Amino acid sequence: MAGGTDNKATRSTDDRARRMGRRIEWVAAALSALLVLGLCSHLIHEGLMQRQGHASISLAITERTQTAAGEAVTVEAHNIGRKAAIGVEIEGTLGETTATATLDFLPAGGSKPVILVFPAPTDGLSVRVSGYTEP
Repeated sequence: MAGGTDNKATRSTDDRARRMGRRIEWVAAALSALLVLGLCSHLIHEGLMQRQGHASISLAITERTQTAAGEAVTVEAHNIGRKAAIGVEIEGTLGETTATATLDFLPAGGSKPVILVFPAPTDGLSVRVSGYTEP
């Protein structure tokens, strides 16, 4: 009789362990499904928003260096928009003197430097984006 009691106790413990294991599996499956669903909705949202935006480029003068050719001015172009820009034309004007540079590609959310060179000191320099295209 004592042996039968031990078998029942062992089976009862095994059954509880199996039920607990199944619960853990279901919880893990539910959490995984929620994670996948959240990731999919994020990707869809980003994909839709990407189509609605445009490139938006801002410029900042970050450095001025004296060179043999004159004063080299580093201009950082930031694309804070939702689309990339191709063939970004950057123009610097200092009195009658103009210098230009072209960025082949500026990704959405990215930034790249260009260097404009002027023969004279660059106090009063103004920089602007004169044009670009969107892919």
